Amino acid sequence: MLLVLLLVVVFSLPSVQTKLAGRLTSYLNQTYDTQIAIDRLGLNWQGNIDLRDLYIKDHHQDTLIYAGQLQTSILSFSNLLKTDVSLGYVTLSDTKLFIKTYKNEASDNMSVFSGKFNSGTKAARIFKLSADDVFISSSAIKITDQNLSTPLLFDLTGVEASAQDFKILGPDVFATITSLGLTSKRGFEITGLSSQFSYTTEQMTLNNMKLQTSQSTLEGDVIMNYSANGYSDFVNTVVFTASFTPSSIATNDLNGFYNEFGSNQTIGFKGDFKGVLNDFSFTKAAITTANTRVAGDYYFKDVLKGATAFNINLKRHGITTSYYDLRRFLPNILGEVLPDELSKLGVFDYDGSSQINSKTFTTDATFKSDIGIATTSVSIDNYKDVALAGYKGNIILSSFDIGALTKEPSLGEVSANVSIDGRGFTQATVDTALRGVISSFSFQGYDYKNITLQGALKDPVFNGDLSIDDPNVQLDFKGLVDVSKSFNQYDFQADVHFAELNKLQLVTRDSISVFAGKVVVDMDGTTIDDIVGSFSFQQTFYQNQDDDFYFDDFKIASSFEDQKRIIDINSPDICNGTISGNFLIKDISQIYLEMDWVVCMPIIYLAR
Repeated sequence: MLLVLLLVVVFSLPSVQTKLAGRLTSYLNQTYDTQIAIDRLGLNWQGNIDLRDLYIKDHHQDTLIYAGQLQTSILSFSNLLKTDVSLGYVTLSDTKLFIKTYKNEASDNMSVFSGKFNSGTKAARIFKLSADDVFISSSAIKITDQNLSTPLLFDLTGVEASAQDFKILGPDVFATITSLGLTSKRGFEITGLSSQFSYTTEQMTLNNMKLQTSQSTLEGDVIMNYSANGYSDFVNTVVFTASFTPSSIATNDLNGFYNEFGSNQTIGFKGDFKGVLNDFSFTKAAITTANTRVAGDYYFKDVLKGATAFNINLKRHGITTSYYDLRRFLPNILGEVLPDELSKLGVFDYDGSSQINSKTFTTDATFKSDIGIATTSVSIDNYKDVALAGYKGNIILSSFDIGALTKEPSLGEVSANVSIDGRGFTQATVDTALRGVISSFSFQGYDYKNITLQGALKDPVFNGDLSIDDPNVQLDFKGLVDVSKSFNQYDFQADVHFAELNKLQLVTRDSISVFAGKVVVDMDGTTIDDIVGSFSFQQTFYQNQDDDFYFDDFKIASSFEDQKRIIDINSPDICNGTISGNFLIKDISQIYLEMDWVVCMPIIYLAR
């Protein structure tokens, strides 16, 4: 006991402490070509080493490591100035670690420094140090790369840590981390970390890792390989390989790295991560948040270069989400792009493979939604501009309710296989070529079958050919239908082989209503009472429950003079005449009866 007290007294003398510090640093600097300085080294009243103001310079004479105080219990005094040091515990406080990659250099200063401890030709020169326990408090870590436009990569403060079985073997470090806490200037805070840790000149490993922030928990194995260029160009050359067991991460934490996520959301996930931060894959993925479920293999490139450079490849994806989830998750990217009409899809499944970058979205996948199923093989260019986006591909619809999507009550479900090639998603800009088969289409309560079409849709004006082979109507259509203006425009020819108008729910006054003939229409209007133009019939047949009517040729023209309506009827084999005044079409039959123009009644009856 007396000897210990004597040693404490001797080692507490400033002159002795300074000499010991100088001897130790001189040995290390001469042996390993380092630049280490220690202000004082002595013993405290417990007989433990007390080191003050440890300062390690890097190869540019700048600070690499600084420790305000280091206390340790040494297990073997005989090895203190040798290359194999065994310590009991180590306590570090007010410690600073500055890892820096200098301009036009590939390796960072920590890699250069740690390499010095493995530079000798004899194994005996490899420095070895071990400690049972290590405690770090009130410390900071800063990582910078002067070769980047934004040099500061990490600025970590308030570092508090504890570890067991700490070992240094030359440049390599091993430890069992039991706790770690820190605050990052990026906006996240680590509240806990445990792991089997190793650090070598080529990689850092965290096995059995459990990392916690105030809002996130990550569990798994992580390897960070920097053998190519150290920490130089961190986001492009440092390779991460990680396998995550079920974990959760908060978007508030992610926004410290990529500030495009919606705030206050939690993402549950598991899967395998591999690559650099600017080019990585996430495979065997299982991700959940709110109503969203995501599975598959995902590949991300240039995601840290901003919204104009990224490329995301989704292979064998299985996605369940909703319009509202997508807007909340990436509000700045998707919030202004997704049309409001997509809200009608409800929670939908999206299974297949897709690719998206800053300009193009390509998908070969199947949508299953509340309003039907759509199988797509489509490429969309300039997708952020809804008005001018270009698209090409094939769409197969199965019982898809376009009435619900477009809020048009006269439309219902459609099943179709259609090829598209055009641009524009708004009524004013749509301009696309259409070709395909509509196997089923609900209009005004009737389900039409077997429709073949080929034409163009613009503004939206349909101009092309259409054929229907339905049990209750067979016809061939050629021409134009324009519903884009305040007055619709019709300019077409239709060869109606037969049409059961009652069964089609187009005529309700007759229990039997069969029409056949050739029809030529050239008129404008929104309802039958404001139509201007003409329609003519050739070789026309009409049948109702009372009689059959035949017309070789007749034409009806409608016009207005101020508020007066004029209807001209020209049918050489039946009647010719004009009616004018203020009236509605439904009143014409009574007018003709009062004028005793019974011979024209079949025409008027049909025209109604």
